[in-house]
Amino acid sequence: MSSISAGTTSTTGLVATSDTTGSLLLKTGASATTAVTIDTSQAVTLTGAITPSQTAGIVGTTTNNNANAGSVGEVVSSSVAVGSAVSLTNATTAFSGKTITSISLTAGDWDVFGVVGINNTATTNFTSSAGGISTTNDTLSSLYEETIRFSYGAAGLVPNNVFSFAIPTTRISIASTTTYYLIGYAVFSVSTATAYGRITARRMR
Repeated sequence: MSSISAGTTSTTGLVATSDTTGSLLLKTGASATTAVTIDTSQAVTLTGAITPSQTAGIVGTTTNNNANAGSVGEVVSSSVAVGSAVSLTNATTAFSGKTITSISLTAGDWDVFGVVGINNTATTNFTSSAGGISTTNDTLSSLYEETIRFSYGAAGLVPNNVFSFAIPTTRISIASTTTYYLIGYAVFSVSTATAYGRITARRMR
């Protein structure tokens, strides 16, 4: 394949030119539509669809690094260890939980998931527990399908150790920066309860 430089036209109708910022523009077709822009920082902008090989695909990282902020694959996470668990208050409504931790997500399409753990003393009696991801501090989502809930009957449950449960992955599509809270929830008596956990988001596009 022959190379082309700014201001020239290839035999395939591909025109290379530059703009006032020094970016290289590759244009195609009779209307000279810009298909590719390469700026001076070597960032590439494409206006058409990208169709990689169905078998080779897009090559992933081959070492233990992280995607840049704003790039597909970016991860945002926050956690609270069991030793730093936050105190739960006995829930008085179906949604009155307690924030364990939170993350701030910028505009984009994210998959968000988490885990909630609840710690207790030897005598704490639970009649229900729950966890979820919410956009409101200290409040479970009102969408029951987006929370995990357990009911232990009128007699309740006295666990002999900490217990935890996973919060399933939820797709979140947002147009501006938004805070998401990891919420713990419990209805209990006799003694005390605390909550810990992790909330994680990965940018999908």
